[in-house]
Amino acid sequence: MEDAARHIQAEFLKRLAVSKQWFEDLQDYEQSQFVFKNPTDKVQQIRIWGIYQEPLSMQKEARIKTGNYPQSVLYNPYTELVYVVNQLSNDVFIYNIHGERLKTITLENGLLPFVSPVDQCLDRNTGEVYVAGSISDCIYVLDPDLNLTRRIPVDKRPVSIALDPLRKLLYTCHLCESRISQLDLESGTLIRQIATAKTPVQVLFRKAVNQLLVLSYTEKSVQLFNPDGELLYTFELDGRPLKGILSADEQNCYVLTREENAIYSCDLEGGTIPASREFVNSPSGLLLTKGGQIAVNFLQQSGIRFFNSELEETGVKETEAPIEGISYHSEKEVIYYSIRLNNQMGWINLDKAGIPLVSIPEGYREATQEYRFQPLLLKHSRITYSRQMEAPVLRIGSKTPGGKTNSRLISLNNYRSPQHLNSQFELTTVENEVIDGKSFWELLIPPEGSVGIILYYSSS
Repeated sequence: MEDAARHIQAEFLKRLAVSKQWFEDLQDYEQSQFVFKNPTDKVQQIRIWGIYQEPLSMQKEARIKTGNYPQSVLYNPYTELVYVVNQLSNDVFIYNIHGERLKTITLENGLLPFVSPVDQCLDRNTGEVYVAGSISDCIYVLDPDLNLTRRIPVDKRPVSIALDPLRKLLYTCHLCESRISQLDLESGTLIRQIATAKTPVQVLFRKAVNQLLVLSYTEKSVQLFNPDGELLYTFELDGRPLKGILSADEQNCYVLTREENAIYSCDLEGGTIPASREFVNSPSGLLLTKGGQIAVNFLQQSGIRFFNSELEETGVKETEAPIEGISYHSEKEVIYYSIRLNNQMGWINLDKAGIPLVSIPEGYREATQEYRFQPLLLKHSRITYSRQMEAPVLRIGSKTPGGKTNSRLISLNNYRSPQHLNSQFELTTVENEVIDGKSFWELLIPPEGSVGIILYYSSS
């Protein structure tokens, strides 16, 4: 019996070639290390490396057809319905939370799409939804019974609107006129106009202190006003601000910029910018989850990335196409979004903490993009689990141009490290495998655990 055990161990060591010299030789190769964490109480499956493959977190997204060029999507907790405005039409589509379209609200009659709705905001006290028509120069009011009750004429090109529900005031941001308008909603009349920096693209309202924030695309700034139009402070940015969102306590404003492609955290009380982060791709939209995570989507990159208040990346949710507008159902932890390139609306479920099922390490997304242009030729890989898995396996595969998936399954138990029998695996079998953004790896992550992957490679 003892002889058999020694023979098995000898063969095992021979197959793995785990000699001191072999490990030393590995140090001559380039290395990259990533740790994927599972904060949930269930085993989670991930698929990594393949940029154009299935989602990183294997929880599926759901999608349905919308009207032409869906822009803004809004979840209304008052009615428990989802509103999608279609920019190249005169319509608003209304869906239930299961994706069934309940009604189409026509904002203006006519064959040509001259309304061009681009933004909407919600009165949480009444359930009314306000829609901005950027070409018709009108604000449309939808009641909770899904009726179009009012049309409020405004000045040219209203591209962003914000509501003061307590005082029944509406602020409209006029793209071409370097100003915002303050409207009395009860009478529909103009109270005042507030001069802003050039090309204002968004207006935000701080309810707690009764202040306005205006993002200026041309002058690369965020301006802070009181409601009388007095400029209180200006944040100067390196990029052109596109969209912003207030933190839950309204002490900070997170702002996305183009050209520089970044996100900024603006301290509204201290007048400072304590954190910023650059992106490879142009950001498009953002929202704040119940757990305090900042969700960001991108113009030419699929998926939603998540960051904490210090702008450290905490996770990602993949989608099959780049998305435009996003909205959040906090009770059910669902993100709704619009895809304007193929006229669709989709939604993804988050876990109970309001973060993705699998969180990814810093630099993973950027590295995966780089592998498309500079593939890795692997010499070896080491996989380490934070806790023991009953039957750890790795699936390596790729998808053909015709959509067929080819893969092979590897039992990690055959590659256990002699030094770490329970949790570490030395994958000599992946020598000469290529990571190029086309192939993928699938792994399981234990509940409330993690899996670490070290790649030893040369760049081809």
